[in-house]
Amino acid sequence: MKFVPLLVIIFCSLLAIPSAKTGPAEDARNKAEKLKKAGNWKESFEAYKGLLMDEGNSGKVAAEDLQSAWDSLNRLGQVVLMDEFLESVIKKYPQDWRVLFRAGSLYMRANSWGFIIGGEFKRGHHRGGGKRVNTQQRDRVRALSLMEQAMKAAGDDEDKAAVAGLYLEFANAIGSNRGRSESW
Repeated sequence: MKFVPLLVIIFCSLLAIPSAKTGPAEDARNKAEKLKKAGNWKESFEAYKGLLMDEGNSGKVAAEDLQSAWDSLNRLGQVVLMDEFLESVIKKYPQDWRVLFRAGSLYMRANSWGFIIGGEFKRGHHRGGGKRVNTQQRDRVRALSLMEQAMKAAGDDEDKAAVAGLYLEFANAIGSNRGRSESW
């Protein structure tokens, strides 16, 4: 019976500790997810982009935000914005291996063609002039570069399964569209 008041105090103090799933960032993420589920692709993309550019976002959550932003951008049909967006995220997270890895994976799955218009590359469809180009090899090289940067940043991460996934994806990217020879 002496321990009942102590247990009540401990229980009340545990209730007072905020959970990791609350706060402005999580509220913004929930709002972005609702926009995505409702098919509001532009607003969803802008919300996820805002989350990615905010301070304090990193790791697995930031990588998932990047994936969701990319999905929204694809559904919006604005693949022309993809390169600029991915490069801005890469610049913001130069040491976050999960974000670098996800960006590399997205380059591997990107629409691999576009047009050169006035000396500038525009990914995806374009009405009018311009020279159509294939970017598959360019995207593969950028993806390999990002994945190598991610492997260096992963270092001694405790999540060995995630790091193993990085290595496996890197191996798949090396052999991508190569059959069994000339992966280099």
